[in-house]
Amino acid sequence: MRQHLTGFTSVLQGACGALFSVVPFVSKRALGLVCGFVGAGGNTGSAITQVRTIFSPFIFSFESEI
Repeated sequence: MRQHLTGFTSVLQGACGALFSVVPFVSKRALGLVCGFVGAGGNTGSAITQVRTIFSPFIFSFESEI
C-alpha cells in the first residue's frame, strides 16, 4: 500500500509542476493574474475534495469484513 501511495504522490507532484510550468507562457502581461487563478484553483479544488470526503455517506475502513 505504501508503495502505491508513494508512486501516486510522485505522479501528482509532477502534474502540479507541469501545470505551473505552463503559466509563464499563457500571458506575459497578466502573469500575476494567471498565477493567482492557478493557485486559487488548486486551493478551491482541495477544499471541495475535503468537504466531499468529510460529508460523504460512506465510512472508510481498513478492516475487511467477510
